[in-house]
Amino acid sequence: MTADYYIKTTKDLLLEAPVLNISGFDKAWQNIGKLRNNGLELGLNASLINRKDLQWTFQANFSMNKSKVLELGQNGAPIYLPVSFMSGNAGQQAVILREGGSIGEIYGYVTEGVYGANDFYSDGTPKKGVAVAGVGEKPGFMKYKDVKEDGAITSEDRQVIGNTMPDFYGAFGTMLSYKGFDLNIGFQYSYGNDVYNANYIQTARFDGLADYNQMDFYKNRWTLDNPTSTQYADMSFGTMSSAFVEDASFLRLKTVRLTYTFPSRWLEKTHVIRGLKVYIAGDNLYTFTKYSGYDPEIHTAQGAGSMTGVLTSGFDYGAFPLARTFSIGANFEF
Repeated sequence: MTADYYIKTTKDLLLEAPVLNISGFDKAWQNIGKLRNNGLELGLNASLINRKDLQWTFQANFSMNKSKVLELGQNGAPIYLPVSFMSGNAGQQAVILREGGSIGEIYGYVTEGVYGANDFYSDGTPKKGVAVAGVGEKPGFMKYKDVKEDGAITSEDRQVIGNTMPDFYGAFGTMLSYKGFDLNIGFQYSYGNDVYNANYIQTARFDGLADYNQMDFYKNRWTLDNPTSTQYADMSFGTMSSAFVEDASFLRLKTVRLTYTFPSRWLEKTHVIRGLKVYIAGDNLYTFTKYSGYDPEIHTAQGAGSMTGVLTSGFDYGAFPLARTFSIGANFEF
């Protein structure tokens, strides 16, 4: 067993930070960042059975990392990172870097159910105490939390609504050998990371049915005939909200491989083949997850402009899932 604990502080990170417009630009690259990472890494290799014809081994690893932004320069003002799939102010401020925060923080509005018929007067204006943003809210419209409690939904009500970095992750597997047979089984896991399911921006916006396919939960949306439903019927397009932030924790059956090695005495008569192995294998066989998208492990970044994509990972917008594959083969040694 191995165990490693680390604390690392990195300073003078290269970040694209806002600058005064008098320079002719709104951003400039500067060495202003200071970041601390601390974490734990564990490794285990175990020989459970070790006999002449039977061997059984087990391997596992575990990693966890916590990041904290210590300095950003610019008098501590936060830096907002854009994503390419969304335009407007929300798209320009989808991810936040802030002093005291961590890498991977998603920034937006907190969803609080839907507006009901009792939230508006007959002329469509909101009743006293009902906070709106003034973007055409009506019964069934997605409702956001009035964080500032000032009676209106504004950009000041945005906050951190998720984090794309996992609490911990790793893998484990086992190998069982009996005479000429070898069975390898491997699992991969991640826990605590969020994914922003940006596919729903098109398939669950519900206000453009003539142009887009829609998710099937549209049938359960709020209507006058279904007034107790908590499923929104309409939303403000182009708004980052917690409605599309999902837990992307998963356990994946990564690989299963069965190999048979022919005894050398069987091959001696050929006078040509010195060794022969045949195998059958499957990869990415099944993923246990609550994530509603195709794959909770997002391998693409949605960075926009010159901002690095490393800081804007965890956004699922048309990301191609890992393929489930099956293969058979043979290995000859002459």
